[in-house]
Amino acid sequence: MNFFRESVEAILPQVITWRRHLHQHPEPSYEEFQTTEYLIEQIKKLPDVTYERLSATGVVAKFSCARPGPVIALRGDIDALRMSEESGESFSSQNEGIMHACGHDSHAAMLLGALYVLYEHRQELEGGFVFIFQAAEELFPGGAKELVEKGALNGVSAVLGQHAGPWYPTGHIGTCQGYITANSDTFEIIVNGRGGHASAPQNCLDPIPAAAQIVTAVQNIVSRHIPANEQAVVSITTIHSGSANNVIPDTVVMTGTTRTYTQENRDYIEGAIRRITAHIAEAFEVTAEVKYKRGYGCMYNTPEYTQALMELADELYGPGTAITAEPGMGGEDFGCYLEKVPGCFYYYGSGNADKGSDKPTHNSQFRIDEDSFPVALSIMVNGAIRFQELAKQK
Repeated sequence: MNFFRESVEAILPQVITWRRHLHQHPEPSYEEFQTTEYLIEQIKKLPDVTYERLSATGVVAKFSCARPGPVIALRGDIDALRMSEESGESFSSQNEGIMHACGHDSHAAMLLGALYVLYEHRQELEGGFVFIFQAAEELFPGGAKELVEKGALNGVSAVLGQHAGPWYPTGHIGTCQGYITANSDTFEIIVNGRGGHASAPQNCLDPIPAAAQIVTAVQNIVSRHIPANEQAVVSITTIHSGSANNVIPDTVVMTGTTRTYTQENRDYIEGAIRRITAHIAEAFEVTAEVKYKRGYGCMYNTPEYTQALMELADELYGPGTAITAEPGMGGEDFGCYLEKVPGCFYYYGSGNADKGSDKPTHNSQFRIDEDSFPVALSIMVNGAIRFQELAKQK
């Protein structure tokens, strides 16, 4: 049974208004100052809701209900991307070169909606709720880590998060138990030789053949060293060197990314990249440096909470509403929360080809089907209650 259907339906026009305002006024990671002020304006309209700014941008709101019980946190990210919008929406970005191309405007608006709906029913409910409007999901080190370190989850029993998923049809959600996103690291390899005239390579230390061997060897790490039943990715994504066809360059600079699920594979791949680079450089009599940066950790959905959410979606909207997602190799800093408390992250289907909302995220033509909001918001607020029930059992 959907205990919040009427309240969700009543708040939806306001959710759409909030979303369109945020969409028109996007701000990039760590610069969401006006966005934060706008969110606080909406939060302050609810008496007895407290809020605090644990970071320069973003805000955490909370309230307690009539009876004691578990506290559940809900999270929505608020930052936009540095890219120009070509969606054709009537409420397109007014900030040149910045766009909500990943749905964070909808995440923030629906989190406000969840706040308003649950607040309306606070006398009937128990425990409490924390609403995390998180900055800087798109830019490492991300906003989640700082919030966790500053106590955003203190006293929280479980956490729930959602994200727009244009790869699922409107009216559905997609999630899975266990790993759903990967450890996402980046690296830079700098190969230094000695340049000179291309007609006399014997007088040079050519970094290009060494770099070519490094590329080949590094991209064989997964196929030859990671168990076939475990997922990992190593990709060299850029190579820059040289300026003329008759000049051997001094330097080659390569960058890339690695994606893993386990800490063991993460550690192994970093070590392998360093070893391969060092040995090949020595063999070619050049020098090389590896700059390896650990990014977001993997996101691991707590199995029992994920199962409860999928069952809830099917109860509310019929069998098949919840789709079992394939674990992806993308990065998402919601994993910081799941390292602290149990919970689940899911994608709400927003894909509708007839409305042009089937474009992928981080695309200049990205759109969201706002008809996806009733299901997404309803599952969020009902999911919070279901998580309370599960937390009490634990």
